[in-house]
Amino acid sequence: MGLLFSIRKRFFRNCFSNEFIKQYQAICSEIDVILKNICAEINTNSTADKMPKYTDEILSQFPNLPMQKVQLKDYELQPFINWSSSPNYNAPDWWSPYNKVKHERLLNYKQANLKNTLNALAALYILEQYFVKFIGDRDNCNDVPNNISQMFTMIDFTTKETVIGKDSYLATDDDIQQLFATSPN
Repeated sequence: MGLLFSIRKRFFRNCFSNEFIKQYQAICSEIDVILKNICAEINTNSTADKMPKYTDEILSQFPNLPMQKVQLKDYELQPFINWSSSPNYNAPDWWSPYNKVKHERLLNYKQANLKNTLNALAALYILEQYFVKFIGDRDNCNDVPNNISQMFTMIDFTTKETVIGKDSYLATDDDIQQLFATSPN
């Protein structure tokens, strides 16, 4: 088992392509956008516009985010594991390689590998889940997206609602009580 795991880890690091470059850049660009939007929702006066500034605002609101895991088939991914705020700021492991690919692609194209691309995609999924939950909790509405992911499953992440299909949610106890509540005449 140890040798197979070692081969798999090497495969994830050594599997790179032009398509991964495009995907990696698109995913991380979307992460940049969602981080900025989360910061604006958390703090309407936010001026966060880069990862170090996002970090302090995001991790103060979601301190357990670095521990969040997702399931992808037989793999667990934890894309924010080393993310930490100042004074010991550290970007997520896949973020610095993304910037290297973005700014010096010819020298760093191998950084756009399967491992970094999957971790960035898992990070985007997690951020979207946290963002929807934050807005749902704040506005007292659905705290889950309107469809089930075909790739990822959140691990140890609690929401009020459970999505069971496109625009379909599992009925909660409150939903059932409201359904059978008698209205005054």
